[in-house]
Amino acid sequence: MRGDSGSWVFSGEDVLGVVIAGSTEAIGGHFAYAIAITEVCRSISVGMDDASVHVPMPVENAITAHKVAHQGRDTVELATLYIKQMVQATAQKGSGPMKLRISNGLSTSGSFVDSLLILARICPFARRVSAKPGASQRVTGIYGKIRLPAIAISNAANSIVSKRSSIWRELHKHQELRSLEALFLIFAGFDGAFKLDQIAHLTQRTMAELGIFPIPSIHQIIQILWGIDRNHWPWSQSPDEPFGKTILHLPRILARLLYATSEHQFFVYCGPYGGWLREMYRFVDLGLIVVGDGFDAKSLASQTSGPQEAESSDWVRGGRWASKIRAFVIPEDWLQHYTDGSETQFSKFGDIVGHSQLQSLLWRLANRRE
Repeated sequence: MRGDSGSWVFSGEDVLGVVIAGSTEAIGGHFAYAIAITEVCRSISVGMDDASVHVPMPVENAITAHKVAHQGRDTVELATLYIKQMVQATAQKGSGPMKLRISNGLSTSGSFVDSLLILARICPFARRVSAKPGASQRVTGIYGKIRLPAIAISNAANSIVSKRSSIWRELHKHQELRSLEALFLIFAGFDGAFKLDQIAHLTQRTMAELGIFPIPSIHQIIQILWGIDRNHWPWSQSPDEPFGKTILHLPRILARLLYATSEHQFFVYCGPYGGWLREMYRFVDLGLIVVGDGFDAKSLASQTSGPQEAESSDWVRGGRWASKIRAFVIPEDWLQHYTDGSETQFSKFGDIVGHSQLQSLLWRLANRRE
């Protein structure tokens, strides 16, 4: 009918198209002609030299409204909106195929120690476990009880380094050794425990995924593991279950996370190993955030700090939390939030994505002075 041209055609919150003409039949019925919204956007894009054109999503409208309301000021709330936007875009588009290659990591003439140091430099730091020397701490998580070392690697090694192998003695000269401990902790914390040779194999696979060569032998990596007070590590009670093929996904997931952070990108993961990643943030500094139901500014602050820090407005204002954020886990039971009748594009090994607005905002929040 008259006046209908230009009207939006909705199905729920989804825009389907735009009305271009309407009329009334002789018997009194009404009808309208509409163009699909994809065609409208494509036509506008062609007229603007192939510019990207799409209908704003609710989160994009929220970002615009927030910027207007706060006159462009940087806020924690804006960071949460950007994170939601990035996760939603990843669910819809995924990330393109990528061959992981750590800069200066590919070598055919370097030593095994050099390769391990390259790996260590992109690994997270191990968090210190507060306990008496020689004791171990049990933590009950979604994978049951996990035994973790109570002594930092440097403390455990000082008195025994002279008895270790040459590769151990060489690595002990470098502070990066503590980051290697973090890598072993990540694998050791999966579903109970692994044996020494299994952790060594997972380490080899991670190095191969990242293109770091030459790769030490299983025996050489075991020598390093033996240098870390093994009496307090989870493999002392390793299960007799076989080393399943699904476990071999872990190096690929971890390699993508490490690569993303080393290249100043973000890592987004939604899959069966999300629980493993969520548990490990307590023992290694993964810079990981869970984005699910109830995710907001308060949730963001509480996940990137200790309990006392999260309650401190000075801490939130200071922005120290912002420098930690690198990875995002979406719980599998939250997948339906992104499906909307279609398959999501989350990679089963995790997505490496960029978001310049979020990157810049986090940098400004981390460096601002109140």
